[in-house]
Amino acid sequence: MAYTKYINVVSGKGGTGKTLLCTILAELLGNQNVNVLVIDMDIFVRGLTALLYFHKGESLMITDEREMTVSDIFYRNNKMMFEDGGRLAIHKYRSFDICPAVSRINQLFDHEREMIFDVEHNHMSFDRIIRSIPEGKYDFVFLDCRAGYDSLVSSVHERADITICVQEEDDISDVTATNLIRQLERDSSRKPIFSLINKARNIHSLSELERKQKSGLTSIGSIPFDMDVMNSFGEKTFWDDISKSLYKSAVSEAWNKLCLKADLKYSLHYRRSSPVFSDALERSFGFIGLKQRVIAMLGLLMAIVGLGYSLLGEEMIYFIMKRGDRVIGILSALIGISLFMSSFLTKKKE
Repeated sequence: MAYTKYINVVSGKGGTGKTLLCTILAELLGNQNVNVLVIDMDIFVRGLTALLYFHKGESLMITDEREMTVSDIFYRNNKMMFEDGGRLAIHKYRSFDICPAVSRINQLFDHEREMIFDVEHNHMSFDRIIRSIPEGKYDFVFLDCRAGYDSLVSSVHERADITICVQEEDDISDVTATNLIRQLERDSSRKPIFSLINKARNIHSLSELERKQKSGLTSIGSIPFDMDVMNSFGEKTFWDDISKSLYKSAVSEAWNKLCLKADLKYSLHYRRSSPVFSDALERSFGFIGLKQRVIAMLGLLMAIVGLGYSLLGEEMIYFIMKRGDRVIGILSALIGISLFMSSFLTKKKE
């Protein structure tokens, strides 16, 4: 029997990073020969479709005439196209497949004439999408839903195996995420919902996160704020930049926590070598780019060595050779003070 899990990704408000999460998870799993399909369920914003197709120069038609996108299936006048040989638009992208939300990135809708939004229609349309996916082909299907709540988000939650709610640390995001989760729990109380905090600046461990979150939520961790992700999003260098970032390793850790808690197959084996010795240390400098982090650490070490030599001269060499333990202690103290001051100044800036 084929192993296929449908994972619904939602958020209480826009901009939390759920689209990026779907994309990076699909890439990481695909690189381990796991078969993944990502479906852009947000037919209005269609952020996933734009992110993946735009740099291929496909801002006009991105599907063939006989291919059905997500929005096509919600058109009243296109429901019969499957009987005429139409098929769901599924395209290969890097190591995973994608089903776009629209046939043109700049597509507009006439809501009253072309689309209906009642609950029964949304249920039937989403079921049509699921039936159109080749049976047994995929290990995971990620469903990138629109932000907020509507009958379609509810339909996807009811039919998915797992829902992940992505939020940020701020109070507004917390309120909107909590409201969304409560509503989804009311719609289908038996479906598991997991919480993930993105762009985290002040959370450094899962235990700390679980203490901060409300009881009843099952957390799979936090992803640190990384300036490199913010700067490269939507750029042509996106995939190269994201591979060097803290983000990818943090997503891998969160996925592995989800695998343990939800009994999923295919944990990730991604490893990243931090250019500043430690991911944990680097997360404290997420507000600046990777190059700046490396330069800052090298500058700090050079300053320590230069200051020590200017004060001690030749005595420094003798001191290092005879009292290496004290040198290590002094260096640790100086680095600790520098990190403390950096953290303090960052807090003041916020």
